[in-house]
Amino acid sequence: MTAQSEKDKSIIPVSTLNIARVENSVRILNKILYGSISDLFNQAFCKLNSKQALSVDTDYLYLLETNPSHRKYAEYNYIANNDDDYREALVLFNEVIKIKSKHVLSIKMGANCKVRLGNYYEAIEDYSKAIEIDPKDAFAYHNRGKTKADLKDYQGAIEDYSKAIEINPKYANAYNSRGKVKHNLIDYQGAIEDYSKAIEIDPKHADAYYSRGIAKNELKDYQSAIEDYSKALEIDPNNYYAYINSGNVKHNLKDYQGAIEDYSKAFEIDPNNSITYINRGNVKAHLKDYEGAIEDYSKAIEIDPKHANTYYYRGAKKGLLKDYQGAIKDFSKAIEIDPKYANAYYIRGITKNNLKDHQGAIDDYSKAIEINPKDADAYYSRGLAKENIGDTEGAKKDREMYDNLKND
Repeated sequence: MTAQSEKDKSIIPVSTLNIARVENSVRILNKILYGSISDLFNQAFCKLNSKQALSVDTDYLYLLETNPSHRKYAEYNYIANNDDDYREALVLFNEVIKIKSKHVLSIKMGANCKVRLGNYYEAIEDYSKAIEIDPKDAFAYHNRGKTKADLKDYQGAIEDYSKAIEINPKYANAYNSRGKVKHNLIDYQGAIEDYSKAIEIDPKHADAYYSRGIAKNELKDYQSAIEDYSKALEIDPNNYYAYINSGNVKHNLKDYQGAIEDYSKAFEIDPNNSITYINRGNVKAHLKDYEGAIEDYSKAIEIDPKHANTYYYRGAKKGLLKDYQGAIKDFSKAIEIDPKYANAYYIRGITKNNLKDHQGAIDDYSKAIEINPKDADAYYSRGLAKENIGDTEGAKKDREMYDNLKND
């Protein structure tokens, strides 16, 4: 049969005019099917997804009701610009439900709004209502499972994800979500199996690769973890945390240059995250690039001036460069932020001792011991400082405490 004869047999002759007629017929049919809820639903859906700036001209109700695959491929994130948008969307979804009490889609979308507003228990009730109306709604089970996971009801979440998978064995996101819960339950191998299943169903599932990399890292399968992070980044080059975790693993493997490259790549995505600068600073310190490390710590402090550890790290590197006054200033700032920071007292004591301020050092060692009475090194260092001021009896007692703690 020729192509021409196939065309002649078409029910609707192909032309721009006929396509327009069909589209208009679909719109009219949609109005008949959904009546007055259509406009309400579309407005609400746009509010719920306002972060994506969705167009109100699109008939989302028709798309979602008539095409089960649409939601999967459209990748709606259900994120609004602000809480007011969630509240307004919820009001509109409730208006739909008043007109059509068993409109499952509006019940579920309203539940999504409640999750975003932190009303988890109410959201679970709504997802349960949707399941009662349609027991084969895999989406409702999945979303109820996610809400239970938010409430740390991990067993309940696993049950819901498993039910979603039973209804739809090709539900990649349900496997991925179940894997995350198993990870939280320290079942890393079970998590990896679920992530792998999600990847088998959807080879472009970036989050499943990323999450599997984290689980493999927990099992100390470092090289394989790096491979998964790399695959996640191949699919989604803007995954900031994949670069960070990859850098952390490379750091542990002493691939310091590789770690620096990953952290630097993360900066390109988010230049305002202090943790990235801290991590890169730590790697530079391992390479004995203390000045470079100090630069990174300083940048981290500029972004987050309330992070005690960053001052501590910078102070330690200043000490290695014999900038003792600068080091003491940083340790003091760390202590100001966290008055129970025993190590900051201890290292500040060592720094004061280097400046021959033996009494100041003793005071800091004593404070470190007060916070952590089992710190053997603090007793040892205090003993040395006491010897320097001629307190031989005190030095002897500290050495005895050091020996006792080391022999325990």
